[in-house]
Amino acid sequence: MPAIVQELAKEQTSPKTKAGWVLGRVWQVTVESVEWASIAAVEAVMNASNGAQIGDAHPIKRYAFLKSLTPKARAGSRLIWDVTGAYEERPDRQPDEAENPLEEPTTLSWSSEARSVAESKDKDGKAIVNSAGQQFDPPLTGDRHTLVATLRYNSAVFNPVLGVDFQDSVNEAATTVGNVNINPRQGKILEIGSEERFFEDLIYWEVTIKVGLRRETWDRVVLDMGIYGLDDDGKIVRLITEDGEEATEPLKLNGSGKVLDPQTAPAAFRTFRVAKEKNFAALNLSTL
Repeated sequence: MPAIVQELAKEQTSPKTKAGWVLGRVWQVTVESVEWASIAAVEAVMNASNGAQIGDAHPIKRYAFLKSLTPKARAGSRLIWDVTGAYEERPDRQPDEAENPLEEPTTLSWSSEARSVAESKDKDGKAIVNSAGQQFDPPLTGDRHTLVATLRYNSAVFNPVLGVDFQDSVNEAATTVGNVNINPRQGKILEIGSEERFFEDLIYWEVTIKVGLRRETWDRVVLDMGIYGLDDDGKIVRLITEDGEEATEPLKLNGSGKVLDPQTAPAAFRTFRVAKEKNFAALNLSTL
């Protein structure tokens, strides 16, 4: 039995892009087998009398052309699919023209994400502590914003292992993200994924990568403090307070495991590289 194709929506309008308005049509497709069901659903729409081919003009907007067909299985069923067709309005094109999506350039957008962090330094790099030289408990927190670059491009292939390998990694060397040059560990992969798309007889992937940028790098910086330190032989010992008593609360350290003398040295901080470092060159992040 051939697939059954029924159009659910004639037209729906979504936000305007650089090229023009994007229009959509949705078809419900019932396929006869779960094997290659997503591809079968798309092919059914492309072959049906009430369907559409990639590059076809919209039935109402004659200068809008079908750009992609995206299948999604109905909840609880592997045989019933909703296939969404995205139309892009291009006044500069004629109805019989089509484009190869693999030739489209990478798109770039910028946004910001807020996060709450424990503050360890003030604007001058000095430790944030109370009048006794101790960290606040709970620590002083503040809002920080991360600049986020979102890049989208089309690729003939996409390996999910790439996402697993690069997720939460930082750049090990200087690189370019979008149109911005960054130093090592200033960029972090926040999200990497893709969606399967169709163009005529071509199956391709729309890849989305989000990169968070920080001027101060993604290293973790903490005030050097502890109840234990090092003696002159490098052995771990319980620290002694100015009163000659064993420390019961963390004391500030000088960066070498000894009690800090605030009269002779500023507070010491420890820097940790907690994120894995990767070569971002494999991700095609530049738009320059």
